Amino acid sequence: MKKLAIFGALVIIAWSCKQESKEESDTSMAKSVKSYTIEQMMDNEAIGGGSFSPDNSKLLISSNRSGIYNMYTISTDSGEMEPITQSDSSSVFAISYFPRDERMLFRMDGNGDEIYHIYIRNLSGSFTDLTPTEGARASFHSWSEDKKSFFFTSNKRDSRFMTCTKWIFWTTDRNSCIKTMRATISGH
Repeated sequence: MKKLAIFGALVIIAWSCKQESKEESDTSMAKSVKSYTIEQMMDNEAIGGGSFSPDNSKLLISSNRSGIYNMYTISTDSGEMEPITQSDSSSVFAISYFPRDERMLFRMDGNGDEIYHIYIRNLSGSFTDLTPTEGARASFHSWSEDKKSFFFTSNKRDSRFMTCTKWIFWTTDRNSCIKTMRATISGH
């Protein structure tokens, strides 16, 4: 019994020493962490999104490198970043390339109001607002399994509720679309 008590005491002492060395290493690590100014922190570029073009030659992203979020593509060969939008007042966030061509879906607010609409950047470079109702907010959810339509929600019908809508894109006229299939989702 006496041997067991001595063994227990030794384990406790060894454990205590281990804890002290960990605390010492935590303290030395805290002393070595570099500090940054607020200017340095604000000068960081934020990048988000990520959708490859159908041929995998470009990556569609959003970045705040211009001072506000805009949409860019990055060449997978050269890594060169090309601006797609050049807004100086409305945040533009990339959603996705279309699965079978280089049209792009993106969302943009109205000069910082955070009431986002969903847009298409057509092959010609023009933009089409798919959710043009003033004051209504829209949010992309996903492409359908067959990649011929996508789902989004909007509070167009009643500002208290989000309605799920499926957009189907015609294959004969790549700039045309029709709305089908609605379901209401309860508000918060």
